[in-house]
Amino acid sequence: MHAILTVFAKEFRENLRERRTLLSALILGPLLGPLLLAGGLSLRLDRGAGEADRPLSVAVAHGERAPNLLGFLRAHGVTVTTVDYDAAAARAAVRAGREHQVLEIDEDFARRLGTGLPAPLQLYADASDLAAAGESARLRGLIEQYSSLLGRLRLAARGIDPLVLAPIAVQDIDVSTPASRSVLILGTLSYLILFTMLMGGMYLAIDATAGERERGSLEPLLTVPVPRQRLIYGKILATCAYMILSLVLMAVPSLSQHFLITSLLRAEVLPAGWVALSVGATLALAALLVVVAGGLYRREALLG
Repeated sequence: MHAILTVFAKEFRENLRERRTLLSALILGPLLGPLLLAGGLSLRLDRGAGEADRPLSVAVAHGERAPNLLGFLRAHGVTVTTVDYDAAAARAAVRAGREHQVLEIDEDFARRLGTGLPAPLQLYADASDLAAAGESARLRGLIEQYSSLLGRLRLAARGIDPLVLAPIAVQDIDVSTPASRSVLILGTLSYLILFTMLMGGMYLAIDATAGERERGSLEPLLTVPVPRQRLIYGKILATCAYMILSLVLMAVPSLSQHFLITSLLRAEVLPAGWVALSVGATLALAALLVVVAGGLYRREALLG
């Protein structure tokens, strides 16, 4: 065991001077990864919350063929712009980004609608444009509402109760809690923790094997009068130490504060130990950075 601990101390001490190991163990894994994840989740939530409130607009070709449909869309807050596009021009406008979506009213729309037949509409949109996909879905939903309204009016005009078309009514009852719904998003954090630990020890594990051989230091190392398996045990122990160090830095802001804020929003009781750990780690890190900044300002090289 003494030999294993000696190798462990040597590997741990030498890698403290290795910038690539420290970058991988202390920055890329525990700090940069959570920041990227938190930023991505925040952006996604902001976009999702803003889509429903964003004003909806549509360019309509030959709108004079369906005035009641356009009136229905305007009554629901849709900004309708009249354009003079044929099929080719509508495709070109959407592909070029001049229009998010173009609704073309077929010349046979009024006749087929009056005879009780399905009236054709053409909705031009770019499915690869994620920003326009939500708008197209909202517009399609409004058109389906208008279609359903016309269908009910047709039945009522013929003396038929429109409810005959809905023999079964399913009512959705959501029994989930805020905590269980949050698992859908925050459940990915378990994979983030594993990734953080992996990043913390990955470079050291590679350097302890392939790195020794590339530097030519593996052969002298194997001549040490210590069983070879104890050498690799010590290296593995040092790798695990850096992985644990990466996991401990989950307590450093802003990830720990993100956890606390999320728990607070879910109306959960915040454990005093977690709050103390987050606050203590924040203050300790701030104090360390203050000391480092003071040391840098004492250097004459600061003046260039």
